[in-house]
Amino acid sequence: MKFERIQKSLTFAAALVSAAPLLGSGQIGLIWSITVAALAVMGWFLKPSLTRSPRYRRTITLLVLGVLTIQLGRLVSGAAPAQMGIEFAAVVLALKLCSRGFAADDYQIVILSFLHIIGATIAVDGLSYALSFVAFVALSPPTLALAYLRREMERRFSEGKDEEGSMLERLLNSKRIVSGRFLAFTAALSVPILLMTALLFVTFPRVGLGLLGRLPDQQAAAGFGSSVTLGDLDITRMDSTVVLRLEPFGIHGPLPKVLPIKLRAAVFDRYKDHAWSRSESPGWSELPGREGVYPIGGAGGSAAQTAGYDILLESIEPPLLFIPERTALIVTEPVNDTGRLVPRIIEQNQYGELRYDDKALVGIRYRVGIGDADLLGSPPGADSSYLVVPPGSERLVALAESYAGPDPGVSDQVAAARIIARLKAGHSYSLTLAGDPRNEIEDNPLDRFLFARKSGTCEHFATAATLMLRAVGIPARLVTGFSSAHWNPMGRFYAVRQRSAHSWTEAYLDGRWVSLEATPSAGGDAPAYSPSTFELIVDTLRMRWHKHVVGFDAAAQTELAKDLHGKWKSAAGKAALDAVLSSWPIALGILGLIAGIAAARKLLRRPAVRRGGPGGRRAPRASRRLNQATALYKELEKVLRRRGHPRGFGQPPEDHVGSLSGEPPLLRAGAAQIVHRYAAVRFGGQRFEPGELERLRVLVKQLAKMDLHPRGACDNDTRLVTPIAGERDEP
Repeated sequence: MKFERIQKSLTFAAALVSAAPLLGSGQIGLIWSITVAALAVMGWFLKPSLTRSPRYRRTITLLVLGVLTIQLGRLVSGAAPAQMGIEFAAVVLALKLCSRGFAADDYQIVILSFLHIIGATIAVDGLSYALSFVAFVALSPPTLALAYLRREMERRFSEGKDEEGSMLERLLNSKRIVSGRFLAFTAALSVPILLMTALLFVTFPRVGLGLLGRLPDQQAAAGFGSSVTLGDLDITRMDSTVVLRLEPFGIHGPLPKVLPIKLRAAVFDRYKDHAWSRSESPGWSELPGREGVYPIGGAGGSAAQTAGYDILLESIEPPLLFIPERTALIVTEPVNDTGRLVPRIIEQNQYGELRYDDKALVGIRYRVGIGDADLLGSPPGADSSYLVVPPGSERLVALAESYAGPDPGVSDQVAAARIIARLKAGHSYSLTLAGDPRNEIEDNPLDRFLFARKSGTCEHFATAATLMLRAVGIPARLVTGFSSAHWNPMGRFYAVRQRSAHSWTEAYLDGRWVSLEATPSAGGDAPAYSPSTFELIVDTLRMRWHKHVVGFDAAAQTELAKDLHGKWKSAAGKAALDAVLSSWPIALGILGLIAGIAAARKLLRRPAVRRGGPGGRRAPRASRRLNQATALYKELEKVLRRRGHPRGFGQPPEDHVGSLSGEPPLLRAGAAQIVHRYAAVRFGGQRFEPGELERLRVLVKQLAKMDLHPRGACDNDTRLVTPIAGERDEP
């Protein structure tokens, strides 16, 4: 492939992978995303003759200034600084791809792409960011190397002269400049960069949000906000997005493929205009606990640690905590607050909802222990909102009384059981409204469910059950959460998806809140869903990413250090290490790796200079001669230093030898002779005469022996050897 085409492909690829996480995250406006994509496609087909035109490049500059003005105006009007900066950088990158004409443009594109990677760290925390980061790091070395080669071509062969300009075009269209091995070798330079990045990440975990903060919007979970309308949960039935993951511990017996579990989150007590809301503003207070350990419902918590789930909850809005029924204990991971590890604070309100602080928008990791605790929430008073039935519900009240039975002395438990049983028996679960009869109750979806269609979603069943229980004097409330989780055998955890969103009823019976399920069994997780192998693999990677990367902080760093230290000191860990090292497949793999490195080194090594002497024998390389000369001078330096003449910092060797006052003339002459030959070989490009190096080494040894004589004395018995010219080169 031509040099120009390879460089262009790598440059566009680096820009694409860096911008992909932001463009796909929805954090950039639709208009800006379409604009960026259109400009990038147009930039691929533009000719260099146009992109190098001064008038065209001035137009691009004006467009950049125009976009900057628009973003500054939006920033003044109250837009998020991070989002304005990300959108501006995306448009500038696309405009730069449209004006790419010189090597300097390629450098700027790589810099802008790197800014996109930085922007993705505050806007995206999914697996797509990890893939884009690795791809960008792998593409950067060859992209920069080719940009450097092009810059040298442009510097040597200017476009101002026809002959040199034609030479530049021939080089850009040449297929012999860049080989596959060159690209592979430069791309391999990204491996130490990634290793260093991983080392820095483990050494210095995330401690804060940064200067610009996170973008304000995160994943929203339907049905868990301030209100829920009949039909809100229907939109999640085809949404397979994973919200939280559960790793079971201490649970004996086979694990089911689909786990029927109720994870409660939001509670509502007011029904009006076909929607549930809260009659009072929630008053949040810290859940009683200590050091991140929170007993629930008065449970002690010690027995609850033997079985339960480790839960990884991704960041959602609102930041409610999902807990299974009968949860007796919650243990949270500590978080970093301005350099200190502090317990994660859990708050509760009068409705029995739990929430956590999610300023970093990274979700939360916590452990729940299953026991026999009561559901949270204040007991209802005499005028409680849990007993209110909306006006115009006469038919519903009459139906509830008929379901509960005519016996006036029936207990609340029996009445509640009868209402739930009659709802399940007389109504069916359905997600479609086809064939819905519309008559005098057309504007009341709950009446249509009870008296006309007699089929509906979990919200219809839970709403009807809650209001009918209130109609017979039983305090009740509507709860939303999730009703099932699917087992992932590859990651060995349960994944809870949006499609499992569910609503049910909680009634106040025998002095405590009790969960009641009025929806037929098909409503728990309908329609049936079976994730594919690819989905399981991707979800496993996402789980590991969120748990070990997104959730990595000072607490996780401390835990990792303790774990590694414990494994290193344990006898079992040392034995396991010895077993691994003694395994013959590992040994063969190590030998193969060594052989591969040796072969690669031989292929990439520059050929040595041949035929330097008689008989075709190989002459010493230039680097070898330089090393020999340097070693010779270092030996002389040691001798002079022992005699009290150390060389000063930055002092040339000639000046050093010339300052040897008070030394015997033979020593000064010998030192000058060695320095003269050192300078001629080291800096003058000369070679040692045959046998000269050995004689100079002998001369240094003779100078060292003169230490036995007092300074200034002349030893007539000391004879200095002198080089003998005319001998042949030695091997």
